Amino acid sequence: MSTQICSDAAPDLEAADRFNRAARESGWPLICDPYCHFTDVRLRKAMTIWMEQANGFVPYRRDLTVRILQPFVSQLSIYERIARPDGNIRWKVRLMGTEVALTTTEMTGKFLDEVLKPEFMPRWDLTGETVLRQGGPLRFLRRTDSFGKRYIVCEDFAAPLLNDKGEAVITMSISSFDNIDPWEIVEKRTRRELGLT
Repeated sequence: MSTQICSDAAPDLEAADRFNRAARESGWPLICDPYCHFTDVRLRKAMTIWMEQANGFVPYRRDLTVRILQPFVSQLSIYERIARPDGNIRWKVRLMGTEVALTTTEMTGKFLDEVLKPEFMPRWDLTGETVLRQGGPLRFLRRTDSFGKRYIVCEDFAAPLLNDKGEAVITMSISSFDNIDPWEIVEKRTRRELGLT
């Protein structure tokens, strides 16, 4: 297995380790791959585009235009981390592509906690926080339990973006639902590849 990290920034392998440990302990069908071993070539292309726009830094959301992301728009989701005055954090769905909405549910313009059951929020919160903490691309493998569709497994490219103020509070995700094995196979293979126990 290659140990090349998928961003030019110093990787935060601890963030991925913490995520994978929490997912395992909580029984979440989720794995974070900080080495970005994408099986879907489109996700590798999406990562290349992000890195070209980043040029060594986290890119602004405005720089990743619809024209640039056109091949991925139906698979694209954009979330914004919003800090409330009471210190609590909420995630607002700024964009959800049609393929993602059909596979999960349409959430554009809504807060995740308005759509998801409370028991699913910790995994979504931790996913977003891990992407922002990483400061570069990550690969996630997951089963869509949050939407009652345990039979759907997907592979995600996820990366942070800056808002217009230069704050890293936005995450983008491009999801692939094609040609993926059942979760039990994906989990076993990926854990072996990443050396996870």
